[in-house]
Amino acid sequence: MNTKNKKLKIAIAGLGFGKKVHLEALKESDHLTPVAIYHYEKKQKSIIEKETGLDFFHNWEDLVKSPKIDGIIIATPPESRFKLAKQALENNKNLLLEKPVSISTSEIEELQRISLINNLSVCVDFEYRAVPLFLQTKKLIDENILGDIYLVKLDWLMGSRSDPKRSWNWYSLEEKGGGVIGALGTHAFDMLNWFFGEAINVSGKVSKHQ
Repeated sequence: MNTKNKKLKIAIAGLGFGKKVHLEALKESDHLTPVAIYHYEKKQKSIIEKETGLDFFHNWEDLVKSPKIDGIIIATPPESRFKLAKQALENNKNLLLEKPVSISTSEIEELQRISLINNLSVCVDFEYRAVPLFLQTKKLIDENILGDIYLVKLDWLMGSRSDPKRSWNWYSLEEKGGGVIGALGTHAFDMLNWFFGEAINVSGKVSKHQ
C-alpha cells in the first residue's frame, strides 16, 4: 500500500479508554484518521454515531473484513482482546493493543506468530513513555548523567483504587487481566526495560493487604 500523503483509516474497539483517549489522539494525527468504532451493544449505535460522526459496528466480523479499514485499536478489557486481535490479524489488519495484551503468554505468542506470518504491524500502547517527566529521566540515563547505575527502586504510589466510589471492574480482577500485575505491573516492567534495557532474570513476590 502506498501510504505517502495518505492517512491510514483506523477503527477503535472500546468505548471507554478507546473513545476517551485514542479517538482524541487520532484526531490530532498527521498519519492516521478515525473512521469507525466497534461496540457489542447495538443500543448505543445511534448515540455514538451522532456524537462522533464515525461509522459504528456491532459485528466484529463485519469490521475486520471491511476493506475501508487499514488498522484497528483494540482497547477492550483484556479478557476479550485475544479473540478480537486474532480475527483482525487473520483479516490483515494492523493493530495497536492496550495492555495487558492478553491474559496468557500462549495467547500473546499466538498473536505474534500470526502477525509475523502475515507481515503485519502490532504495537502495544505504553503511554507513560510519552510523559514529559519520564522522557527527561530517559534522557538523563542515555546521556550517562547519572553515572553507573547499580540499584533501581521503583515505588508506584497511587490511591485511586482505594476510592470506595470507584466502580468495580476488570482492573481489580486478576483472572480478567487486572490486579497489580496486569493493570500496573505491565507499565512498571515496560518502564524498567525502556530505561535500562531487557531484563535477564525476573523474580517476584505478590501480596495483598486487607
